[in-house]
Amino acid sequence: DSLEKDPSVARDNAVQALKLEPDFVPAALIAAQGYLREDNLRKAASVLEQCWKLVPHPQLAALYVRARG
Repeated sequence: DSLEKDPSVARDNAVQALKLEPDFVPAALIAAQGYLREDNLRKAASVLEQCWKLVPHPQLAALYVRARG
């Protein structure tokens, strides 16, 4: 919900969560979506790739393909 209201705060919170739990898929998705809203494809892809290495999850792949496509 905060991703819609304030994407940068949601992204920052998700990045903090990933520092504590690098394989937390929901945080990776929110962080990547926040970066994508700022047109920062490189950081979004990096977040998704790092989490994918730990937990290959279909939602990570779907967002990665959508971002790259």
